[in-house]
This record gives sequence, structure tokens and C-alpha cells, in this order.
Amino acid sequence: MPMPKKSVVFQPTLNRLAFLLVLLYFTPMPKKLSIIVVHHRTPGFLKLCLDSIKQTCASLDYELIVTDSMSDRKSREIITERTPGAKLLYSLANLGFSRGVNWGISQSTGEYILILNPDTILTAGAIL
Repeated sequence: MPMPKKSVVFQPTLNRLAFLLVLLYFTPMPKKLSIIVVHHRTPGFLKLCLDSIKQTCASLDYELIVTDSMSDRKSREIITERTPGAKLLYSLANLGFSRGVNWGISQSTGEYILILNPDTILTAGAIL
């Protein structure tokens, strides 16, 4: 006589729940806007650009990603000082504009993407 099949009911264990909670806690929440700045050896312009982003986008839900090609330590210090929450993607080779943009987009979580050159200065009302 065949044995009756037992129904399997998923019962979450404490380990599974803890794993899911940790995963949710450390998973970055997607932002509404991802701002990508492609930078190559223009620290003066970069400083002005980052300051304008900080002022103009203060009320927005955004993330800032800076792709930095072959720049010196001074440029990296400007990025970390001016925008401590920014993602810095640093390359030892000059990637060029399009590869820098693509690299930034691949690391972004935003629903919308804004691509800027470092010589861009945002003004009030530029982003709604």
C-alpha cells in the first residue's frame, strides 16, 4: 500500500528571517535621480559643479556618481570633501566620456539619469 504524500508547508526559520532582514537593511534603496559627472583632470571646474549640485538638489532624492579618469589625489579629495555620500568610480586609465557615462549608469539606482560634464553649473530651478 503506497504511503500518503505529506504536504510541505514553508515555515520560515529564524535564520531565514534574519538573512532577509540583513539583506533588506544593506540593500540600497533606489533613488529618484542619479546624477553622473564624468571627470578628467579639471579640479577647479569639478569643485564648482559639485557645489552647484549640492545647492540645487538639496530637496531632491538623488545620488551622485563621479567617474574619475586619471586624476590626481587632489581631485579625489575634492569629491570626498564636497560630497561625502557620492560614489567615486576611479580609473587609472582615461576611459573617455562615453565609457565613463556607461560605467556610472551601470552603478546607478535612479529612475532618472542626469549626465553632467564637470564644467556644468546648475542654477535654481534647473531640475524640478
